[in-house]
Amino acid sequence: MAVARTLRIGIDAGGTFTDCVAERADGSLAFHKLPSTPEDPGRAVAEGERALAGDESAGILTHGSTVATNAFLEGRMGAVGLIVNRGLEDVLAIGRQSRRNLYSLAPEGPRRLVPEERIRGIGARVSASGVAVAALNPAELERAAAELVAVGARTIVVALLHSARHPAMELTARQLLETAGYRVVASHEVSAEAREYERWATAVVDAGLAPVVSGYFTGLGARLRAREIRVMLSSGGTARADEAAARAISTILSGPAAGVIGARLAARAAGFERLVTFDMGGTSCDVALVPGEPVRTTEAELDGVPLRVPLVDIRTVGAGGGSVVWRDPAGALRVGPRSAGAVPGPACYGTGGSEPTLTDAHLLLGHLDPARFLGGRRPLDPALAERALARLAAELGAGTRETAAAAIAIADAQLERAVRGVTVDRGHDPADFTLVAFGGAGGLHAARLAGSLGCRRILIPRTAGTLSAVGCLAADVRRDVARAILEPASAVSGRSDAWFEALEREAEAALRSENVPPERRKTSRSLSMRYVGQSYEVDVPADGNEDAAERFHRAHTERYGYSRPEAPVEIVAARVAAVGVGREPELPTHRPSGDDTPDRRSLWLAGRVALVEAWRWAALHAGHESLGPAVVFDDHATALVPDGWRWRVDGRGNLVLELAA
Repeated sequence: MAVARTLRIGIDAGGTFTDCVAERADGSLAFHKLPSTPEDPGRAVAEGERALAGDESAGILTHGSTVATNAFLEGRMGAVGLIVNRGLEDVLAIGRQSRRNLYSLAPEGPRRLVPEERIRGIGARVSASGVAVAALNPAELERAAAELVAVGARTIVVALLHSARHPAMELTARQLLETAGYRVVASHEVSAEAREYERWATAVVDAGLAPVVSGYFTGLGARLRAREIRVMLSSGGTARADEAAARAISTILSGPAAGVIGARLAARAAGFERLVTFDMGGTSCDVALVPGEPVRTTEAELDGVPLRVPLVDIRTVGAGGGSVVWRDPAGALRVGPRSAGAVPGPACYGTGGSEPTLTDAHLLLGHLDPARFLGGRRPLDPALAERALARLAAELGAGTRETAAAAIAIADAQLERAVRGVTVDRGHDPADFTLVAFGGAGGLHAARLAGSLGCRRILIPRTAGTLSAVGCLAADVRRDVARAILEPASAVSGRSDAWFEALEREAEAALRSENVPPERRKTSRSLSMRYVGQSYEVDVPADGNEDAAERFHRAHTERYGYSRPEAPVEIVAARVAAVGVGREPELPTHRPSGDDTPDRRSLWLAGRVALVEAWRWAALHAGHESLGPAVVFDDHATALVPDGWRWRVDGRGNLVLELAA
């Protein structure tokens, strides 16, 4: 007997499409996909809720959002003023002195997060051991804040040396300024990590995004009927909208994280554990390694800016269905990273776009059914796709279809580099993993990509086109907390339990505020460690009785191919992850509908026109097996099966592709 449930909705708003899923009272799932509304992202979210809920109110709506990402990349952040130790006013401008374009004759420095006129230095300072070298002067502090507000700052970030480990002075400064009426962010409260440049940059981005993200969720709450709005975090967990808005930086990879969680759910239901997730939508492609659980990190970089926040380790490339195909000044064919997005969209949409995109290339080569796109709600126009690609082909002196095929091959090479970045570059053989391909375009590229990587199995979920929305429903409540340590491992014996217990109290308090019952809470401990003298660390589990240093040596060998057991080891940080285990949606059993007789269609495959079987995904029966080449069409996703691959349909309607030889 089915247990009655409250309606739950998951919505992932991407750059091109907004994916929606509802779990109804009887546990069944309903799906919807619609174009995003980049000029007003909340409008598509509200439309998706209405389409799935009708007059019913959802108990919880969980939202994956690109609002923070887009605001950061487009520079639409609030005005931030920065107070630092005197003499360190240029830390954010200097960065790590790394060159983003190695061979540029005019190299660019780090992105300027705060203009020079909105930075002030004060004389206060603590040593690395926490001793006050120069006391905090309240009058000097308030004078600096007043000057920053006078030149336009709306939020003030206080970022002082060594505050990750010794936060007292920075905390006092924040309290003094808040008492004086200023809106203040203390860097150690955003990221309790070592390295001043990374921590300060993260705090500035968080402060700049806060008004944008807070304003978005406030406006969204007025539009939606759901009783509670939750937000996907970059860590792969969720938080209440007000909590997420209070730490805007935590949503910077909200949508891609939801895709990883959805892929893990679908793969486990299909019996696969070791995964490479491959999420190719309309704007970009996100890949991640899931060797059981998603790999998480606290080190990321976006547009050249380091972000030290807990997140799922995702590699993103600007190659999606809407990626523009273009010719660079040297005459080379290029794909992305610029996207036609939802507006104006690819040329074949007929909505004003005139530049050719990957979607136009696939349509021209027969890989898409123009009548089935978005369930027939947005028919595609092959003539417009051909016209756009023909102009580019004429510039290149090539044939139109050859140009389309070349664009897809270039995108495949970019995608292959991304997957190698999370597998081969880290010592993992892709042959040991199942490639989980989803997003509207994932199934079009998966087999060629897997073949070039040596990956022998592909899973394309039945819900591929809306899997990130499913991930929103499947995500747990999650809180990650950390404390900087920076002490030799040999000198901390017996003290680590005290660190972890303090962090666990903080993390569990966050779960209590989210109303997570005790029986659904669980915590895990880890340590960030490195050899003394190294710049970067490796995270190792700290649960159980095994010596942490031994675990570190083994983890270092797995990551870098060697270890130095005789060398001294340093603990950089202690971390606790607290999880409130949620209720995963039950993926539906496949129920075929309609005629399962295939059509015969001419497609461009492997450099030639081939007559292949074209199947309707909804009509395929569980247990169906075939050999490629073939194409499988659906309303929200398409799968392309080249020659040499055997494919079958499992009990949930997923496509499982395996190399025939």
